[in-house]
Amino acid sequence: MRIELPNPRQRLRAGLFAQVSFGSTAEQALIVPAEAVIRTGRRAMVYLAEPGGRFRPLEIEIGEQYGEHIVVRAGLSAGQQVVASGQFLIDSEASLQGVLARGPTQPVTGPTPASGAPRREKITCTACRLKWPGMTMPSVWPGGAAVGFAPHGWGRSRAAATTRRSRPMIARLIQWSVGNRFLVLLASLMLAAWGVYSLRAMPIDALPDLSDVQVIIRTSYPGQAPQIVENQVTYPLATTMLSVPGAKTVRGFSFFGDSFVYVLFEDGTDLYWARSRVLEYLNQVQGRLPASARTALGPDATGVGWIFQYALVDRTGRNDLSQLRTLQDWFLKYELKSLPNVAEVASVGGMVRQYQVVLDPAKLAAYGVTHARVREALMAANQETGGAVLELAEVEYMVRADGYLKSLADFRDIPLAARGGVPIRLGDVATVQIGPEMRRGIAELDGEGEVAGGVVILRSGKNAQTTIEAVKQRLAELQSSLPAGRGDRHHLRPQRADRARDPQPQHASCWRSLRWWRWSARCSCGTCARRWWRSSRCRWAC
Repeated sequence: MRIELPNPRQRLRAGLFAQVSFGSTAEQALIVPAEAVIRTGRRAMVYLAEPGGRFRPLEIEIGEQYGEHIVVRAGLSAGQQVVASGQFLIDSEASLQGVLARGPTQPVTGPTPASGAPRREKITCTACRLKWPGMTMPSVWPGGAAVGFAPHGWGRSRAAATTRRSRPMIARLIQWSVGNRFLVLLASLMLAAWGVYSLRAMPIDALPDLSDVQVIIRTSYPGQAPQIVENQVTYPLATTMLSVPGAKTVRGFSFFGDSFVYVLFEDGTDLYWARSRVLEYLNQVQGRLPASARTALGPDATGVGWIFQYALVDRTGRNDLSQLRTLQDWFLKYELKSLPNVAEVASVGGMVRQYQVVLDPAKLAAYGVTHARVREALMAANQETGGAVLELAEVEYMVRADGYLKSLADFRDIPLAARGGVPIRLGDVATVQIGPEMRRGIAELDGEGEVAGGVVILRSGKNAQTTIEAVKQRLAELQSSLPAGRGDRHHLRPQRADRARDPQPQHASCWRSLRWWRWSARCSCGTCARRWWRSSRCRWAC
């Protein structure tokens, strides 16, 4: 509250006290509890408690409401006792008029208890058409508050509605559930069925996929140093990808003969939309790259997509690493890539077979043949050409030249030049042989030597457990298609990628292996599944 007073001659100063009197013009008014008033639309009613246990309805005119009290303008006098609890809601004015036409309820009967104790009396509803038994309810409570009951036909009591609204939500929910058992049971069954289905279809993985949405661009530039790859390949690609919509980070890495550019997008970006945008900008920059550079997008996978790995092991020794790697590259890889949700099958280990031509500089100089001539002769000899169609005896014959190189003898017979009518062949100036491609690493299994194998990469956002089961099933089906050796067959060894060699004792390690795999699984040695405690060579991946 703020009061402004005139201060002539500056008589009031800081530190002085002044006496102020307030006057009020408000008139006295008659108020009743809000719960005692029954509103029927255009009317307001109260019940008066009369002597003899009777209750008389009275129409009043109400005014403003202050908290839990209502001002009565007319129809009620001071000192009259109104009923303040046990009120009923009136559905319509017609219901009220019907009740008023029937008259008030019958007087309550029963003994009168001593003063100061709550009196319980029996009230019989006469306005209700249904025959309800009499209810024993308190009509007068300590403190003088009168309690009255309206006829049963008027519907639910207003006090009961107020009490219902004041209940906690959980209590009302329990009350509704008890009254609707069938709906609750039906909803429970539906929720249980939905939970079982969600549990069976839920993607399960060992690690949560929290990686960014990224697209990898790999460019192969054979035979070039990292600095050349950086200047001619990585830099043009990285600067172009900076303008890709949604890209927040671009990282470039240059290696000997290879370039990798990682384009990271904002969270929530669709992976395949991002890959299509990268392809659009990759077409724009293709003309700025060297002619021998070859670009390609990485698989639609993430950093945690390495879900399964396997190894090819020949225990008979009849097949070397190059033959196992050939089996992996040209048979198993394509079979596993055809499975759903498999983005890539990467080959690891082994030897990649090559036809190698080792030139002799002295012989080249003696015959007068250059390196460029040898390269041109190799390219021209390893191709096929088509011709016209000949019609002979009403039959068409297609003419073509089959020039693919299929053996070492075909390589040695490639003509390079002619001296004095004598042809100079490739075998005269070079040594032609089959050898391994230059390797940047090896794959080893359990300290027993090198092996060839593959790594299965999961497509982004797919179910890892379902994909692993599909890979295992396909590997079991392909087991019979592998070439056989003496007394043994190439053994496909499924091995989870998230495992590592356990340095613990051998028997404990084998027990862990049996616990991770099925109890009916058999190791390659055939003894661990049933007699692991007696096997002296029992290992984790034996």
